[in-house]
This record gives sequence, C-alpha cells and structure tokens, in this order.
Amino acid sequence: MNFDEIEKRVAKSFENVIGVKAENITLKQRLNEDLGLDSFSSLELFFELEDVLGIKISDTEAKKMAIVRDVVTYIHNAFLARK
Repeated sequence: MNFDEIEKRVAKSFENVIGVKAENITLKQRLNEDLGLDSFSSLELFFELEDVLGIKISDTEAKKMAIVRDVVTYIHNAFLARK
C-alpha cells in the first residue's frame, strides 16, 4: 500500500470517527486543534485504523502524533517494515 492509498484510508477513518468529510482532511491538520480529537475520539480513531489496516499502533506512538501526516507516515512505515 502506497502513501497516497494510506492517506485516503486514514481520511476515511477520520470521517467515520469525527464526521469531517474525507476530502476535507489534509496532511497538515493538527489532530487536536484543527480536527477536535479528544482522548476518547483519538482512541476510537486508532482502534478503527488498527482494525481496518491490520496494524498495531502503541499508545506511546499514538501520543507522539500531532498532525495527520504523522498518522499516515507511521502507518506507511509499518507497511514498509512488513516487506
């Protein structure tokens, strides 16, 4: 799965969790300030991403993610590590 495909899947998960249309999600948006993720919605988002993409995101790594690009990059790197 390439970076662009992951970006689209992540955006769709944001749409499912917080209701912001996937096409309005950008890589530079901040998770908390711009998208309004709180601790509950963050957990919900990461659980969905783990389920949909079949990866594990540790709490430690999730806490380091501040913008959408961080989420997409982490997942992309997880897929690269599988190869």
